[in-house]
Amino acid sequence: MQNDFIKTLFTPELIIQTLQNLPKLNLPVMDTIFSNRTQLPFSSVAKEDVLADLHELPVICRGMPSLEINNNSYEVTVYEPLPVRHSQFISAKDLNDLKALGRGSQSVWAQNTTDVMRRRYLKTVEAICSVALTGSISWPVHLAGGRFENYLIEFGTPLQLDMSGLKLWNASGVTITDIFNTFKAMRKMLRNEGYGADIELWAGEDAFEKVVALAQVHPEKSSLKVTVESDKLNIAGFLVSERSETYRNPHTEQMVPVIRSDEVIMIAKDAGHRLVYCAVDDLEANLRAMPFFIKPVKSDDPSGIKLISEGKPFPVVNVKGICHATVINA
Repeated sequence: MQNDFIKTLFTPELIIQTLQNLPKLNLPVMDTIFSNRTQLPFSSVAKEDVLADLHELPVICRGMPSLEINNNSYEVTVYEPLPVRHSQFISAKDLNDLKALGRGSQSVWAQNTTDVMRRRYLKTVEAICSVALTGSISWPVHLAGGRFENYLIEFGTPLQLDMSGLKLWNASGVTITDIFNTFKAMRKMLRNEGYGADIELWAGEDAFEKVVALAQVHPEKSSLKVTVESDKLNIAGFLVSERSETYRNPHTEQMVPVIRSDEVIMIAKDAGHRLVYCAVDDLEANLRAMPFFIKPVKSDDPSGIKLISEGKPFPVVNVKGICHATVINA
């Protein structure tokens, strides 16, 4: 079987079509916080291009020149995203078996292979997006010989609620009103930064258990209403859901929670968080920005085809639109 035959099953156009037809995966961080996605035809990302400070403006008198927006700095912050690239080997034996199939069956095989490779890729992107909510991206870089180094991008420090004037959720005598006060204080911090019109509220496993326990004993006739909506609790207008998912660190092999068990995080979705896809470093992708790309490469020893998938995802967060709170003490 010629290498050109396999290439016809993995053209950029067919990959895009296949991705559109495959079932949607459950990617809560990507789909909720990073639903704003951009493809940039560059190998690097300038912070000023993707995360501009947006504030209210004054009007001007008629006939006056426009108001110039200046960040009063000549410093330009440029990030260099690294690719997520992995491969899957198809032996000459398997290719011979594939050769005997009709084009329809070959297309089904290509779609299934694409699905497996995109699932690995998207699990990685989801994990990196989860890490970005801490205000930085810290992720292992695989080097030659199986060594690892750390890839680090710092966006800044997210807001952190000081709980000294509030009740911890495992304190004696805590009520659902104390939970509500915590949420109000977090929202106020976001609104003081000019955000918070559209928020997402997530609780770690232990924190959410405390919310549920207090909601169960909350008086039904109380003026502070508590209701259940799908998989969320509505506490007087604050919709809080549990985020107990974990991801695997590729270096340590340890499972890491998306949100710490004792923590609550409130994210302003109107703060400009976005997922950027940069140009892929591959000539067969025409050096263009693509969320996901697969190409076949001929191998002589052992004989077969190596399918290489690649993408250059880069989640960008506005730390002024993220507020953390540690609500349970050790």
